[in-house]
Amino acid sequence: MRRAFPYLTLCILFSACSSPNTPEEVVRQFSQNLSTGNCESLMDIVTEDAKEIVQGSIDAGCLPYDSKVDSVICVTKGDHAKCDCHETRKSINFKFSYDLTNIEGEWKVAPMQKGDMEEETEAKINEEDYIGMIDYTLEEYGLPITIKLPDPSDMEGRNFAKVTRDSLSWLVQIGKHFNLTIEDHHQEEDILLKELDRLTVYDSLFEMKYETGPSNFIRYSKSLKAIPEAKSSYHCYAVCRINEKNYVFKCEESGSLKPIIDDMILSIKSAKSTI
Repeated sequence: MRRAFPYLTLCILFSACSSPNTPEEVVRQFSQNLSTGNCESLMDIVTEDAKEIVQGSIDAGCLPYDSKVDSVICVTKGDHAKCDCHETRKSINFKFSYDLTNIEGEWKVAPMQKGDMEEETEAKINEEDYIGMIDYTLEEYGLPITIKLPDPSDMEGRNFAKVTRDSLSWLVQIGKHFNLTIEDHHQEEDILLKELDRLTVYDSLFEMKYETGPSNFIRYSKSLKAIPEAKSSYHCYAVCRINEKNYVFKCEESGSLKPIIDDMILSIKSAKSTI
């Protein structure tokens, strides 16, 4: 299910997708047409200043992808509406925000205001889950973030936390298996969707099982289809908005053991700014 990336930005840049009667219907239509690769029809339900972006999606191929619209919630004030479109892709829940304008009695999807692009990515923290973890500050490595990490003395192998930096990437290592990479992606958009698209290269060889979780996380297991008895590897990938930047937190490409990934997810949820 390979598809070009540019059209993905439509879901973040716009705010409506469905039929011309109500904002909710327009939002549904927009989302469904986008996911089925029917981008030409989007021209009928977007404003003039949004058509250039739609054309960019058409030029990129506008390939279809699997998505299910779970709900659309809109707040309307006069000729303007803001809608949240909740979708499920690969068992992962996403929320896309849209702006709409009523033009001569018809609701149209308009380019979303820049201030509306930031997504809520804070996860609730249960302090009891962090018993046995230690607070680490990464400022000395040029990363103004604090994060809770497993106590190195409890880990097999390396009994201290090692942090190495490579330009805008940091690798946090504890023991033999805990290898967490943090990347500074600045203001890049659609990061999770791009990663989901990248993972489709594994579909032919591996059984990919995605788990539900916070909307800023991708968590999955991977096992070889040709060897049913083969053990699964476990993986996590998250995008967190910290210090007005988008940071990617991810395990190594080969994955790790499930308990390690469980700890890694807790660490990612605890990350916060030191500023």
